Amino acid sequence: MSHPRAEEQWQHSTMELASESETSARQPLLSIPQSKMYAPAKFSRFQVLPPVLCTRRVYMQVACVLFVALIVFLVRAMSAMRHTFVQYHLETDTDGELVILPTEFAQARGALCLDGSPPAYYYRQSIVPAVRFWIIHLQPGGWCTTPHDCFERSTTPLGSSMETEISTNLKGIMSSDCDINPDFCIWHIVDFLYCDGGSFLGNRSDPLTENSKKLYLRGALIFDTLIEHLQTQTLFRDAEQIILAGSSAGGLGAMIHADRLRERLPPSVKTLHVLLDGSLFLDMPDVNGLHTMGKMLKEAFQLHHAHKTESIKECTRMMNNDEEWRCILPEVFHKYVFSPMFFLNSLHDKWYRYHALNIKCPVSVCTQEHLREVHNTLIQLVDEGKEILRSKKNGVFFTPCPAHTMLIHKNRFRRLMSRGRTVQQAVGAWVKDEVNSRNFTEVLSVEDVLKFCPLSL
Repeated sequence: MSHPRAEEQWQHSTMELASESETSARQPLLSIPQSKMYAPAKFSRFQVLPPVLCTRRVYMQVACVLFVALIVFLVRAMSAMRHTFVQYHLETDTDGELVILPTEFAQARGALCLDGSPPAYYYRQSIVPAVRFWIIHLQPGGWCTTPHDCFERSTTPLGSSMETEISTNLKGIMSSDCDINPDFCIWHIVDFLYCDGGSFLGNRSDPLTENSKKLYLRGALIFDTLIEHLQTQTLFRDAEQIILAGSSAGGLGAMIHADRLRERLPPSVKTLHVLLDGSLFLDMPDVNGLHTMGKMLKEAFQLHHAHKTESIKECTRMMNNDEEWRCILPEVFHKYVFSPMFFLNSLHDKWYRYHALNIKCPVSVCTQEHLREVHNTLIQLVDEGKEILRSKKNGVFFTPCPAHTMLIHKNRFRRLMSRGRTVQQAVGAWVKDEVNSRNFTEVLSVEDVLKFCPLSL
């Protein structure tokens, strides 16, 4: 039997041991400073930026890419612009750029091409803008003598400014190459688009209708309107020297409009010269005895109502009604022109021989009958040249070489000769009023022509 006091001591000891055990569990066994204790490395989770920050980064990256792309684009664009400028400069040194008159400007004056489009011209400014010398050239292209002919032309550059090229290579007297064209290479050049089919002489108020299409025959109004546009929109208003030139059908317009143009020019203009290139169309019978050339011009005159044109009335008022058309003939009208004129023609004009004389064979193989007609034409041209030269202000260049027009062709302009002068030399001498510069006529037989004349013309 245990002793009560011993049991009480045992319980007390047990409680003390439990209390000590609890205390030791709460405190470290050794007293080590916390700074010396080992602490495992702390690993933080991967931090993901909020969505708004991610979007900003993308924007910045895209902006950088776009900026680099812009720099590359600008560099390439500047390179391309330089190439384009150089190309444009090279082209416009020799080319005429198309200028189509504003529709409202043309319609208000009734000046319309055959198809109703506004008239136009090719223009090349001088490389020396301060120069006050101008060449106005009227293009060749024959005539439309029936409504059907005019309808056919209305869908081509010969009847519509909408169908023509935006630029044209200017050659011969319009060339900017001073080796080829030393006298006129720095002149301002204007080349009137021939889109009326009537030598810039038509004045028909009401349009024709052919195949349900309206056709406008208003060449005289076109000429006046183009001149007005030049005077109001270009340096032509300050011109001092002017050459009005025309080739083939365009030459008739130049001849007939010359004096009226002179009346419209400002006082600053000191000289106006007229050059007629391959335009000396004679009314003489062909190999069949028909007046083919006269018939062609008469039909064009009547269809286009050229008798209403102011420029020609000084002549027509002297004619009977059935003879008014003859005023379109150079052999008739040159007597009414005050402005100095220089006629350039071949004594063996290929176009005239084929279309007016109906001689289709090359000169080298023609029959004797055809050769006689060719020779008769030569004699008529020489005689007409003498009539033209009766006026001391006029001049002629009659070459024996077969050609038609020569002012606007590179090779013909610098290689066709008469009396030892090329076309270029003869025209330059006449415009400058040099001594012995009025008559360049050379007559050769057919055999000598074949030996004398270049074959590549």
